[in-house]
Amino acid sequence: MQSFYEKQLAELRQALAAEVKRLQGSLHSPEVVSVSSKLDRLVVEMMRKGEQ
Repeated sequence: MQSFYEKQLAELRQALAAEVKRLQGSLHSPEVVSVSSKLDRLVVEMMRKGEQ
């Protein structure tokens, strides 16, 4: 069960990283960093819920 969540999270992180890179061309770095850190927190929350 946990490996399923880990696989989903890995795919999500890859997709989010690609999106952040795409957005870097149109956003200032502080905004990208802010979005990235928010996404990291979201992923951590999802991991905690998945472990329950």
